[in-house]
Amino acid sequence: MDAIDEVYPDARFIMTHRDPAKALASVCSLLYEIRRAHVLNPQPEAHGKRQQEYWALGLERALAFRDRVGEARFFDISHKRQVIDPAEQIRPLYEKLGWDYDDGLTARIKQWQEGTPRRPHPVSPGFFGLDPEDIAQRYRFYSERFAAFL
Repeated sequence: MDAIDEVYPDARFIMTHRDPAKALASVCSLLYEIRRAHVLNPQPEAHGKRQQEYWALGLERALAFRDRVGEARFFDISHKRQVIDPAEQIRPLYEKLGWDYDDGLTARIKQWQEGTPRRPHPVSPGFFGLDPEDIAQRYRFYSERFAAFL
């Protein structure tokens, strides 16, 4: 983010928020599928613990950057609400950016949403050695600050 800010000092950032336990399980699942195609013994539990720390450090750095440059350059979106009604999440973003938003865009978003069914894939955090209590403790700095978006 610092590199982007250095080149584009007026850049604004969109930050999508999701429950850390769900986000971690999902990212671990995705990366595990990639790893197991290339690694003989992908060790899901060790992989999960590494990812838990890796993403926590990334969030800490992102929030430190956010604190340095100011809240005004950020727009927050709830992943949960974005999945349910993307048009209603995008409208305030357009307003913040000073862009025109019309009902035609809402119609196109809804058309896309109806034509793109969600295919949820069940993910077991335990398979990756992830413990909800550990996650809650490690990500408390984030979850408390952005509770309204989770």
